[in-house]
Amino acid sequence: MSKRALFAKARAPHPEVQLGEADFWDGLGARELDDLHLSDLYLAIACARGDRAALGKLDAMLRPLVADAVGRALNKDSTLVEEVRQAMAERLLVGPRPRLLDYEGKGPLSSWLRSTAVRTALNLQKSARRDASLDDAVEANLGGAGDDPEIELLKQRCRKELKGAFEAAVDRLDEAERQLLKWNLVGGESIDKLAERLSVSRATAARKLAAARAQLLELTKEQLRVRLKWTSRELDSVVGLVRSQLDLSLQRWLR
Repeated sequence: MSKRALFAKARAPHPEVQLGEADFWDGLGARELDDLHLSDLYLAIACARGDRAALGKLDAMLRPLVADAVGRALNKDSTLVEEVRQAMAERLLVGPRPRLLDYEGKGPLSSWLRSTAVRTALNLQKSARRDASLDDAVEANLGGAGDDPEIELLKQRCRKELKGAFEAAVDRLDEAERQLLKWNLVGGESIDKLAERLSVSRATAARKLAAARAQLLELTKEQLRVRLKWTSRELDSVVGLVRSQLDLSLQRWLR
């Protein structure tokens, strides 16, 4: 079948969508054409290029598909379904190269979208659990009886800010520091294993790990200082609570 005939076949189910033949072939790239779902690829490429009619068809497809996929796989309510639909729309269509272009046409677009919906729902749940775990860790770090009234007041002022400060601090770690902490705290890797991974001595690996922890603590203090405009004394009285269970908080956040 000629390329023109293949294009006509791909376009036939979507007469309202305006995607030129050159743009279609450009979107396909170097894919082998055997057994591809060309009409689904036509729609996906048109959506990635911002065609309004194509986007409307995709949205109409996503609403029942996400509800069914998430409901069947996870038995979740409509709130999560809508969160998944919105997250998918953003991830699939936004950016210099929309992720919808990752659809290769080897199976129906609906099946690919269903799998994406379930993965998105699981990722959203994981993110929610991580946030809840971090909330719990912050509450534990801020808890405890017997503090003097001044420290107790500082804890109350800090309660809402500490979680955000800790998250921002983790994000500001460089990739090497974050990965080192993850290997150690999430993967349970010993100093000896870290030394082997990094091709350094055991003492050097231990220093690097200690430095990463210290850096995180300093970044957390910096975030709190900016957010709360506290003195060094006020700051140290609260950050000491975090230091005592820093590994627990990190383990939950980096998982």
